[in-house]
Amino acid sequence: MPALFFQDLCTVTAIFEEYPSTEPLPLYLTPAQGEFVNAAQMTLVSSFLTNGAAAPGEAESSPPPPEVVDAYLARCALVGIFPWAHSGNVGAADAYELPARIRPWYKLFAIRGTADLATMQFLPYHRQTAVITDNPYVRAATYWNREQALVVLANSESAQPAAFSVRLVPEQFGWPMDAKVELTPSRDSAPLKAERGAARFSGTLKGFEFAAYTVTVSRGAAR
Repeated sequence: MPALFFQDLCTVTAIFEEYPSTEPLPLYLTPAQGEFVNAAQMTLVSSFLTNGAAAPGEAESSPPPPEVVDAYLARCALVGIFPWAHSGNVGAADAYELPARIRPWYKLFAIRGTADLATMQFLPYHRQTAVITDNPYVRAATYWNREQALVVLANSESAQPAAFSVRLVPEQFGWPMDAKVELTPSRDSAPLKAERGAARFSGTLKGFEFAAYTVTVSRGAAR
């Protein structure tokens, strides 16, 4: 039976004005943009992560500890969100002076490198089938097309370093099962060590750290 499908492309705004900035935003609340758009999202996040937000019953706010921001960014990396650090109520001087506490946000944008994410499909961490890790604290998200893939790994749930081994499943990217894959670390991401066996690598992520890798298939292996 003939069927017609519609898909809207839009930007979703999520503003957490009242969320206390003393603890990381839970991972189950992070994918506020939904999964109805098969493209990279941009979510405008309120300034609570840089200027702080008063918890219920508190009169004044204070900037969150660094690990709260790190945890939030690691979780954004797993669900395809590229948030702004400021909302419209922040002064222009704050936005353009780029204080040191804002700089970690730019790593989130740097994971894209030269890749055009609009040409790639995306799978968040909770629907991941192409990248399997052996550490429950290290989770993966993927962008991919027929030529290459971008894998994001994040130690999103632990403040302690996490060693891990990761296995890539080439056929989940639409590549041959026996394809030889190569991983190239993105900027500010540490290289992974190749292990014996097909498409297996190992490494370590610091507490609430994330990293990204471009995955390519050796010439002649891709379909």
